[in-house]
Amino acid sequence: MALNKNKTKEYQKEYYKKYYTNAERKAFVNENNKKRQKILKDMVFNFYGWICNCCGETGRSFLVIDHVNNDGYKDLAKAGYKRTGNVLYRYIIDNNFPDKYQVLCWNCNSSKHLNNGTCEHKILNNG
Repeated sequence: MALNKNKTKEYQKEYYKKYYTNAERKAFVNENNKKRQKILKDMVFNFYGWICNCCGETGRSFLVIDHVNNDGYKDLAKAGYKRTGNVLYRYIIDNNFPDKYQVLCWNCNSSKHLNNGTCEHKILNNG
C-alpha cells in the first residue's frame, strides 16, 4: 500500500511540474481567467447598467459595484472573506442580481465611504 502511495505522489509531482509550472500553462490559465472575468463582469454590469447611479459617469474603467445600504460588512461576516472580482460577480449572478447592489464610479464610491454612506455629490446638491 505504501508503495502505491509513493508512486501516486511521484506521479502527481511530475504531472504538476509538467502542466502547472511552465510559463505557457500559466499564460493560458491567466488568459482564460481574464476572459471569464470579462464575461461575468459584463453580465453584472449589463443588468445594473454601465452608469454611475450618483454622478452619471459612464467610463467603464471607473465603474464599480457598491452595496446600496453600506452593509458590505454583513456579506464579509457571512462569507468569511471579502467578495471581489469573479467571486463577487458569480455571487451576484447566482443570487439573481439582488437589489442590495448598485453601480457607482470610484469617486462616488470612495466619497460614500468617507462620508458615512452619502456621496459628496448628494451632500452638495441637498445642502
